[in-house]
Amino acid sequence: MSQEQGNWNFVRAYWPQFTQWAEYLRDKGLDPALSCLLMVRQVTTGWKIAASNPVNESLTTNATVNRRSTTIQLPGGNYAGSSVTIEQKE
Repeated sequence: MSQEQGNWNFVRAYWPQFTQWAEYLRDKGLDPALSCLLMVRQVTTGWKIAASNPVNESLTTNATVNRRSTTIQLPGGNYAGSSVTIEQKE
């Protein structure tokens, strides 16, 4: 999301939460390196959902925000590891 906006301060502001989440996954026996990262932000028209797969492989994931499910296709091939941002309208 920060890459899309050209502003890395967004990530910097939430880095403690990212770290806490990675530690939670590790403590529960899940490998943070094998987990999909989702970032959700409310905007005036609904929600922006950004997803990335740190394993750099294609992946299909479902995100449910505000009781609405959205399927997100993460790319493989030359674009593997790229983040995908979608907007879920209210």
